[in-house]
Amino acid sequence: MSSGGGCGLQIRQGAETSLVSSILTRLRHFFVFAGGRPKEKRGTIKMARPGNKKALLELSETNFNTLLDFIQELPEDIKNKTYLNDELNDRDKTVSDVICHLHEWHILMESWYKIGMSGKKPAMPAEDVTWQTLPVLNRRIWEKYNGTTLKDAIALFRESHKKIMDLIEKHTDEELFTKKKYPWTGTTSLGSYLVSATSSHYDWGLKTIKALKKLLA
Repeated sequence: MSSGGGCGLQIRQGAETSLVSSILTRLRHFFVFAGGRPKEKRGTIKMARPGNKKALLELSETNFNTLLDFIQELPEDIKNKTYLNDELNDRDKTVSDVICHLHEWHILMESWYKIGMSGKKPAMPAEDVTWQTLPVLNRRIWEKYNGTTLKDAIALFRESHKKIMDLIEKHTDEELFTKKKYPWTGTTSLGSYLVSATSSHYDWGLKTIKALKKLLA
């Protein structure tokens, strides 16, 4: 989510029904909007969110490969340039920044999972950050990886993507997509978080980097 976005709300057990409904709607997109919402062209076909393990694995791999293939095809000067006029979004200045952002959210997802599956309640998104103040966390991620080369960013991204895919493989459809199956996921499902951390987030990354196509004209 961009610094000016309002897509994140803190999930609290026992909240009023109307608030929970609003939260669940927004939860589907908080990763997708994590770096500034890409502009949609008229006629853009909305991609359906996976609702089972097979679809989640397939779409995640498809979007992962599509993103990396697009980057690979960019001219060297375009994919390694620093952009200072919000060509990507209002936070990320390089293609590497976008890829590192995706990578770090894999790390966060893996951390939540490990803590949650041990029977504890993970602090989501972080100890001192709520969904309302998510831009604070995203800025920290940017600062953490600032200066990382694109080659190193992609290596990190590939490694953490595989870990999340392995995590998904461990579970059944019922375990992934049954709401409230695990106490730590609150009113939603484990699969909903994983969709947001993979296929939906990769789609955001591709749309963000595709903004650079106008520089090729």
